Amino acid sequence: MSTHLEAASHDSLPRRSRAVPVILGLAVVLAIGGAIWFLARSTTPSVVDAAVAQLDAAPDAVVIVQAPDASVAPPDAESPDAPVIADAPPRVTRDAAPVRVPQDAPRAPPDAPIAPLDAAVETGIGKLIVKHHPSRTSYLDVFVDGKPIGKTPILPFKALPAGAHVVTLVAPATGAVVHREDIVIVDGRTTLVVQPAPP
Repeated sequence: MSTHLEAASHDSLPRRSRAVPVILGLAVVLAIGGAIWFLARSTTPSVVDAAVAQLDAAPDAVVIVQAPDASVAPPDAESPDAPVIADAPPRVTRDAAPVRVPQDAPRAPPDAPIAPLDAAVETGIGKLIVKHHPSRTSYLDVFVDGKPIGKTPILPFKALPAGAHVVTLVAPATGAVVHREDIVIVDGRTTLVVQPAPP
């Protein structure tokens, strides 16, 4: 009976000796994983602090902060208390300076009539020439169907699609409508619009 017990105790020794390296290996892997997690978590605030410092350094500039790459996320990024950084879109932290429109820019007259929709559709291209009255030395802004096409004189010509159009002449200094004329552009023909003589 003693030999049987002695043989059984010898068989149990190799099992214990195999378990010790496996447990030690798991402990080493957990320690390395914990160190990586700690280092990744401690470097994230410095990236945010650097972005805030950059924002404070240039108050009038537009700064776009890009989210870090998803491959740099800490190992436990799936946990509910971990901040979601990889999915955040870039954000603009300051607005750009507003764009100013010069006051002397031509403006479309507010009450420019629109050509009727049921008018017969013409085909082809005609030419338009627009001149201000010879007694006037100032140039006028020219609008066709409410869209600016230039200043008088419109020479040699402006090509327009055939059909009904509205030509409006506007004083650039005041924005006042000086002359408005309904015209019909005919394919292959030239139409002349001249500012009438002042009263």
